[in-house]
Parts: sequence; C-alpha cells; structure tokens
Amino acid sequence: MSTRRKTRMYTCVVLGFGYSEDSSLAHVWFVSECGFSTPQNALRDLALQMYGKYKANNAYQKSACCTAFSKNSPDFKFCPQCGKSIDPSLDFDEYNVWLIHMTAYSVDEWGPSTELDGWSPWVSFWDVIKAGEGSIINISQSEFCLIAALDPQSVDEEDRQQLIEYQENNNLDFENLSNFIDNPEH
Repeated sequence: MSTRRKTRMYTCVVLGFGYSEDSSLAHVWFVSECGFSTPQNALRDLALQMYGKYKANNAYQKSACCTAFSKNSPDFKFCPQCGKSIDPSLDFDEYNVWLIHMTAYSVDEWGPSTELDGWSPWVSFWDVIKAGEGSIINISQSEFCLIAALDPQSVDEEDRQQLIEYQENNNLDFENLSNFIDNPEH
C-alpha cells in the first residue's frame, strides 16, 4: 500500500452571482478537462477564458465613420456621426453586467463552449458528482471574482489600464481572492 497522499485537483467551479438579497437563484457550473492544484489557479484560468469569450463575442469594431474621424481628431472619445465610442478598450462595467446575466443565457445565446479552452458549461448533475466534493470550488459574487482573478499582464494591452483601474476602484485584489471562495477549507 502506498503512503503517498493523492494531490487534490480542482476541476469544477460553481459561479454564484450577486450579493445578499440581490443574489441570483441560479448558479453556473463549469467543469475543466484538466485539474488545477489550487482554487486560485483554476479561477485564473477560467477568468482568462471568460474574458476571451467576452472579447470574441463583443468585439470592438469601429465603423468607417469612426475610423475616419479618429484619424483626424484623436482626442475625441465618441464618433460625432454614429455616437459609438472610439476607445477600443474593454468597459469592465459592461463586462461585469455580462457576467451577472450569464445565468439567464440559453444554449444558443451562450454559443460554442470551444471558446473556453478546456472548460465546459454543459455540465450535468452526474458530472458534478463524478468531480467529487474536494474538487469543486464554490464562488460567490462571481461577477467580481472573475475580474479580480484576471492578471493585468494576461489581458490585451488596450484593456490593461482599464482593468487595473477597475480592480483598484472596486477593491479587487487577487491576493485576497479567498474572500470569494465559499469552500470551508479556504
């Protein structure tokens, strides 16, 4: 009989949204194809995948009028012709709202899970049981946790400063990420 302890691997993340009486009744479950040695590593990876999915599905695209105007007037923030923002950086308030509304998405609205490299939201109750109690990470206020888990060095350069400011303004510190983790051992 081996005396070596089996290393815990985290493979399932349960995302709860909202706070207190504003909490969503629904939760979103994600199961990973690979395991992570710590909840923080799993959350960093899932947060980066969610950021990538949001960027891919909500890509900033300048209209022809915006492109022409921004070349001639680089100090303006909005196009006077169509009213769109000329700034290509991600608005983390809008991203936060997108995360909160995740519980209401249908399968068609969500789109392909292949955009989340290794993570799947198509989870059955049996997948969760197979994952086992010790490998599940339960998160509260996921709309903030997933933004806190983003490393500014891992996001697109045009989003980096916006992310840093959003994290600072909302007191989102990755080092204190355990505040969002509801698992008793954390």
